[in-house]
Amino acid sequence: AGKLPPDMLAALLTRFDGGETVIGPGVGNDVAVVDLGDDQPYLALKSDPVTFATDRIGWYALNVNANDLATVGAEPRWFLATVLLPERDTDAQLAERILADVADAASALGVTVAGGHTEITSAVRRVVVAGSMIGTVERESLVRPSGLKPGDSLLLAGGAAVEATSVIAREFKERLLGAGLDAEEVRRAAGYLDDPGIGVLDISRVARNAGPIHAMHDPTEGGVVTALDELAAAASVSISVDTKTLREAVTPLTRRVCDAVGVDPLGAISSGAMLIGTPAPDAVAGALRDAGRSVWPVGRVAASSGPGTCLPDDGSSWPVFVVDEVARLF
Repeated sequence: AGKLPPDMLAALLTRFDGGETVIGPGVGNDVAVVDLGDDQPYLALKSDPVTFATDRIGWYALNVNANDLATVGAEPRWFLATVLLPERDTDAQLAERILADVADAASALGVTVAGGHTEITSAVRRVVVAGSMIGTVERESLVRPSGLKPGDSLLLAGGAAVEATSVIAREFKERLLGAGLDAEEVRRAAGYLDDPGIGVLDISRVARNAGPIHAMHDPTEGGVVTALDELAAAASVSISVDTKTLREAVTPLTRRVCDAVGVDPLGAISSGAMLIGTPAPDAVAGALRDAGRSVWPVGRVAASSGPGTCLPDDGSSWPVFVVDEVARLF
């Protein structure tokens, strides 16, 4: 379960030329960007399903789609939701709760729910919400996922495995309690959905106002490690990773939650984090900290390097997460 292997995906995407898109299909290209002409802002398009969470799944769906738009500097404006409900255990209250989550999240983000589709189907065993987010970005503000340059620093804002911490606490509460976490720890872990939160629009805005940004990427399936791989591949560069600082980006509570269920937080779904490539790390990091966001300098772009690689600075082997660590729990 999880994303297709990058090499396979890259080969499959060669059949799509992207037409007249500014950013089209490609590994690491999580957002499509379209030029509408006549000096209008670019249109940014994103589709992404939520398949791990069930509790507050509508909130996840809005935020994870908005997060991807934030990586290219776009503002989300319209959302469509395809809600697939399992035949078993679906009732009116479930549908009402999911759509209420969607409405609450849309209101919080200033997004209009423009349409979608709802269906009860035997094709799913759990609720699935597949979202499509549409937004706009000024031409001069577009941040390309392939924009990393040698000498850039990589900042990680928001911390690793924020989303994973919340998902695990909400979906596997009894397992955590049985592993020795107390009820207050589980409650705080579940609360990571809102504090520090899984949204990164504010991180994108603060970073772009603080200094030049060459690339951004939000770590989702496969965690921070996979997101670093995708950034390196998109720009065909080598990234020297500060492994000690990367490990420090995992909070003690996240570490306890992940250890309790046997997952590595660096390979676990991490909405709520943003990787930022910038030639001005001090200015950007300072602005983010002033805005109340945690930030760690986790790497540096070393050089152009063929297909793109990540090199741990301590000489260790760089891990590969073929399957997201949280996906293994379901």
